[in-house]
Order: sequence, then C-alpha cells, then structure tokens
Amino acid sequence: MFINQIYKPFKEKNVPFVITNLETAELIKYASNAFLATKISFINEIAKLCDKVKANVKKVAEGMGLDPRIGKAFLNAGIGWGGSCFPKDVKALIKQFEDNNIEPILVKATDIVNKKQLDYFLEKIERYYKDLKNKTFAVLGLAFKPNTDDLRESRGIKLIEKLIEKGAKIKGFDYVEKARENARNYFSLKENLVYGYNVVILNNLYETVKNVDGIIITVEDVKFNNEN
Repeated sequence: MFINQIYKPFKEKNVPFVITNLETAELIKYASNAFLATKISFINEIAKLCDKVKANVKKVAEGMGLDPRIGKAFLNAGIGWGGSCFPKDVKALIKQFEDNNIEPILVKATDIVNKKQLDYFLEKIERYYKDLKNKTFAVLGLAFKPNTDDLRESRGIKLIEKLIEKGAKIKGFDYVEKARENARNYFSLKENLVYGYNVVILNNLYETVKNVDGIIITVEDVKFNNEN
C-alpha cells in the first residue's frame, strides 16, 4: 500500500498510526479538539464553584491531574480557549451532530461555557475595581496561547476590547515580537479610533506593568520576568 511506504520511517520508530476512511479521520480530528476544549471548559466551570466555596482551583486541577485516567494537560483554568482550531472544530462538530438530527448536548455546552467565561472574568474585575473608567491595566499575553504570534480568537484581545468598552486604558505586552506587531496592526485597523487612544502595545515588560491599576495575565504556562 502506497500510504505504508510514505509512513515507513515512522513505523520503523514504532510511531502509532491509524488507517481508516475519510469520515472517521475527519471525526478523529474534530472529536480530539472538542475533547480538549471540553477539559478547559470543565475546569473553568469548576473555577466558578471554587470562587463560591473558597476552594483553590489550581489545587483541584492538580489533584485531578494525578489520576492517569484524567491527566493534567488542559486543566488550567483561565479566560477560555481560542485559536484557529478549537473554535472552528467545535462548531464543525456541532454542525455534524445537527445535520444528523442528534442534539450535541455536551459539545454545545463546551462552547457555551467558553463564550460566557470571558464575561465572568470581566465581572470579577468590575466587582473588585467598581468602576473601570480611566483605570489602566497591563494585559500580558496577546496571542491566543504562549509562544505564538497567532491572534485568531485570542481571549486576551477580546478582553482588551471589553475593557476599553468599559472606559479602561490598556498597556499590552507579549514575549513574541510578531504577536506585538500583529496586535498593533489589529487595533490600528479598527474603525473606532477610540482604540488608538486607549490601547498601546509595548516592547518592554517592565514599562508595561509600571504605573498601572492592575495586571492581567491572559495565557497559561508562561513565566513573566524582568527580561525585555
């Protein structure tokens, strides 16, 4: 079989792979990304309960992750998932369910939780600061995840927009230079010129966090230090 010849070097290294039809291959991809998105939405839902009962969601996730059936990956609570794959694959899977007259209860809930998570986080900020007008926030993390310049469905960018709508001023930073450049282009292309006056993307972490009312970290697994 021609496909076996293509993947022969991988087979020799005992890399597992599955030979299947097109429909199954497509669903493997959609289902995998939807499952990972579900893990994130689940821990974000648990985080809301933790807020109410004074539990530590990081410790909850750590304890859950010790179970090998669950694993620790994708159990970091935050402001939701974005990027190019999770949003479109979750929506595509929902569409496939609906096209086949099946109600996608769990997958749809995953999407709903994610959409509401950003507003929940914004409400927490508003409860703490009361009035966001003329407050200055450092937003650390502009891409949808660390170590990339991809702003597609970035929760950090969406949060910046919501904060600006509330009258806040934003100083943004990302360790990836191209992500900073993309963010500058994104906001400069906005028709509403208020973005130009109320958001600035800086190249230096220290300058970003200096003289602000609050610091918001929007991505996981990144250690912000004093490096430029």
